[in-house]
Amino acid sequence: MVSGPAPDQFVLLRTLWRIPADARTREHRYPARGLSTGEQHRDASEADMELCRVPLEPAATM
Repeated sequence: MVSGPAPDQFVLLRTLWRIPADARTREHRYPARGLSTGEQHRDASEADMELCRVPLEPAATM
């Protein structure tokens, strides 16, 4: 089930290794194109999260 915004296309922008390095945690960033907004179905642990739309240029520098 899709929850919230759904893209027509994902393209890998960047893969980052998060700190601390011994945690072996990778983060992948994708720009979403062709978004359509659907109803949000959040888990209890996501109840306080906010949807934040960021243009590509500033997102690339985060």
